[in-house]
Amino acid sequence: MTVNFGHQGAYNPITHSVNNHFYRVDAYDVAAELGYVGENRKVAMTALNGGRQLRVVETPSGTFGSNFAVSGRYDLKVASWDVSVGGGHLYSSIYDSDDANHPGVNSNVMTTRERNGVINAWVEAKNGPFSLMAEYSQNERDWPASGGSVNALTLGAAYDTEAFDNPTRISLVYGRGKLGNEGDQFESRHQLAVGVETFITPNFALSAEFVYNCSFIPLIMLDRVADEDVDTETFIFSGKLFF
Repeated sequence: MTVNFGHQGAYNPITHSVNNHFYRVDAYDVAAELGYVGENRKVAMTALNGGRQLRVVETPSGTFGSNFAVSGRYDLKVASWDVSVGGGHLYSSIYDSDDANHPGVNSNVMTTRERNGVINAWVEAKNGPFSLMAEYSQNERDWPASGGSVNALTLGAAYDTEAFDNPTRISLVYGRGKLGNEGDQFESRHQLAVGVETFITPNFALSAEFVYNCSFIPLIMLDRVADEDVDTETFIFSGKLFF
């Protein structure tokens, strides 16, 4: 299950955001969530099993409730804009040891792990066909595997219109993820995605996206395979069915 933490979304139709890549919270064990929904606010707290979960969830302790996420959202009107402001905290993440283990494997048993939580904040504003969003997440302390601060930033804009009488969204999303220090091959990566999505029917959409990535930084074996001089340009086309 996907845990209630952060916005983690993006306006581009295919590629997920840098924040999502760095900080999406999923659990494959039992989880318990308690929430409150008011007229213009939402609050949720999710208790998670300890140990290694999916994506970025990990805590040195293996007991239930030793890890948790807290998330909140407040909606308000600013002039003609509908604005949502949110934030949250994940108690412990995979950025807790000198073993870069993002894909889901357990940390090396010989490593020393110390809890390293994540703080998240985001804002989204909508006015007619225009949408804007920003999200920022950061670990509480440096990641021992990289020796540097880990954080992610996502900025997005979208415009809803019509193409040949079909609902269409044009999007522009920028993301930056920081993992190391100045001069490291794995210091930071940047991503720019330009996309368009058209609903041919209410249940089927065609999408196209151009994605530019600056530097190659997998979240494993950082000091051996990261290369800041690698740039990639990718065109992606897709069809989606909605049920």
